[in-house]
Amino acid sequence: MESQGSKSPIRHSLLRPLLLSLCLLLCTPLPAGSVTFTTVITSDGTLGTSVSQSGNVSNINGGTTKGSNLFQSFGLFSVGTGDIASFTGPAAITNILSRVTGGRQSLIEGTLHSTIPGVNLSLLNPSGVLVRTGVNAGTERNT
Repeated sequence: MESQGSKSPIRHSLLRPLLLSLCLLLCTPLPAGSVTFTTVITSDGTLGTSVSQSGNVSNINGGTTKGSNLFQSFGLFSVGTGDIASFTGPAAITNILSRVTGGRQSLIEGTLHSTIPGVNLSLLNPSGVLVRTGVNAGTERNT
């Protein structure tokens, strides 16, 4: 009859290479552009945020205004490779404060954009925000 101690070395000998492979896979950084993300931007319905799609541009409108602050609330917020998230609002807005409540990390590999000149844009996500190298963020004047 085998003792339990005799099974342990076999388990460990199989487990170590598996754990090492998993660690190497998870710890190896991916070069920018090697993985593409799909754009997924949804309102969570709490602050009047609306999202409409036009080609590769997700137009973000509405929200709740308090003084010179515009509050946006999203269920999911990820901007894929080559896509644009375009925030709009009144010219008097100085801060856009955006939260993500859906429980998933935000991945930003596209462009964050606002049509409000000089606005400060904040994106808060308790699940995290990953911004890839080379992401564009900026504002431009309405023409």
